[in-house]
Amino acid sequence: MDMFVRALVVCALIAYGIFRLIRYFRYGMARRVTSVPSSAWGVLPGPETVGESSVTTPRRFRRIRAGVISVLVFVAANAVLLGVLFGLPAVAAVPVVWRLFLAIFVNFYLLPFARAVGKKALKQMQARAVQSENPFGS
Repeated sequence: MDMFVRALVVCALIAYGIFRLIRYFRYGMARRVTSVPSSAWGVLPGPETVGESSVTTPRRFRRIRAGVISVLVFVAANAVLLGVLFGLPAVAAVPVVWRLFLAIFVNFYLLPFARAVGKKALKQMQARAVQSENPFGS
């Protein structure tokens, strides 16, 4: 019974952590105000209604591509990290708990790095788009 309760608590903590990560990512990606000033009397500002145009579609694809690049960099770096931590016989003597802690703490640096790579790719794509739309060629 004691082992079952421990496993249940660990599963609940992991589920709660995933729930909070998803919630904060959604708040971070929101385009509207997520907090309301006290003088607003509980009325949220309405979403801006902007008509779809052909100009916004390529921008959206560039942003999606930059996001995909960020995710791929993050996943590839984690695959290499975990392959090194758990695949090399030289680190087999290190306890698993310490290797997992190292993987978690390295992710604190990998997330901003992957985001920066995605932003850099987005800026490069935007610069290429501006250059290609220039009628004078420079």
